[in-house]
Amino acid sequence: MPSKDADNVIQLFAADKQPPKEPTALMRWQKLALSFPSVAAALVGNNWPTDTLTPESLDAYIGTVYAHNGIRWAASFLLAVWKPGHNWLNTPNWNPVSALSCWDSWHKRSWQAWCADPVFF
Repeated sequence: MPSKDADNVIQLFAADKQPPKEPTALMRWQKLALSFPSVAAALVGNNWPTDTLTPESLDAYIGTVYAHNGIRWAASFLLAVWKPGHNWLNTPNWNPVSALSCWDSWHKRSWQAWCADPVFF
């Protein structure tokens, strides 16, 4: 889960499998994660540590040399929403001031959209 088709488009489900009728917590979290441009871009790159977008694979990616500050703070936010108070191995604790100081307008919009209608998993 996700795989890339010939056009390099992320597929969250194999062609022979249909998504559940009700989105799972992980599916809702993935949708939020993909709203952050740096996460979506990293996932389609060749350096993602697994073939699945999960909280654990995001934390693992943050431990690589490919992660930059934009995705570090996106991951920090996403993992804090997924499991509040958990100390992740590679991801810094969520700090909105640090995040907002380095994010571009697209990342800020993703975060602001969540703030306007917060979803917890």
